[in-house]
Formats: sequence, C-alpha cells, structure tokens
Amino acid sequence: MKILMLGVSILWGFASGIIIATGILAFITAIGVIPRLAMKLQVKTHYFAIANASALGIVVGNIFYLWDDFICIGLPKVLIAGFGLADGIFIGCLAMALAEVLDVMPITKSRLKLKRGMYILVVAFSIGKMVGTLFYYLYPGFL
Repeated sequence: MKILMLGVSILWGFASGIIIATGILAFITAIGVIPRLAMKLQVKTHYFAIANASALGIVVGNIFYLWDDFICIGLPKVLIAGFGLADGIFIGCLAMALAEVLDVMPITKSRLKLKRGMYILVVAFSIGKMVGTLFYYLYPGFL
C-alpha cells in the first residue's frame, strides 16, 4: 500500500509540474518575451532555438524546484550558484518584459516628467529588487 501511495504521489507531483511549466511557458509566450528577446538580441533567425531553450529551462527549473533537496546534495556549489544566477536572470528578464508590455516605463516617465535619465530609473528598480531579495534571504524573520 505504501508503494502505491508513493507511486501516486510521484505521478501527482510530476503531472502538477508539467501543468505548471506549461502554464509558465504559455504566459511567457502570451506576453511576448521570446520574440522581444530575439528582437533585442538581433537573432531573429534563431527564434525556435530560443523558444526551445526557454522551454527546456522551464522544465529543468521545475525539476530543480521539485527535487531541490535531493538534487543539490551531490552537486558542486559552483553549479548551484550558476543555477541561482540563471534563475535570477530569468526572473529579471520576465519582470522587465512584463513591465515593457504593460508600458510601465513610459507611463512612469511621463508621470515623473523625466526628460533624460530613464536608464537611472531602470538601474534603481534593479538595485531595489536585488536589495529586497538579499534582505529576504539573508535576514532571518524579515517577513
């Protein structure tokens, strides 16, 4: 009976992970992150490679998220740090793409009546996100 319950739990977790990964990929595609990324990097000819790499990254990230206690035990710390860096870059790209699609930056620029220095605002957003993340993870009981 325990083996059956373990099998059902594994199947349930795997199916849930596939559904979540598919939903994330659909959301990223719907807001236009992949075409925008291909256009900004000037690699429109490699659009399908970027889309496949994004899908593979989401699946691998989901596997790491589900089984992080088991996977991270035997991996070198450099590899885990690299995964964390890639995850941070992905979240940053997703946040900026969502902000761009929703026209947050132009609206903020017009509300603040900025003529120059929009890059300072973007850097300030990035630094604020980084400091908030560091407080969250390094300061126990922050939230």
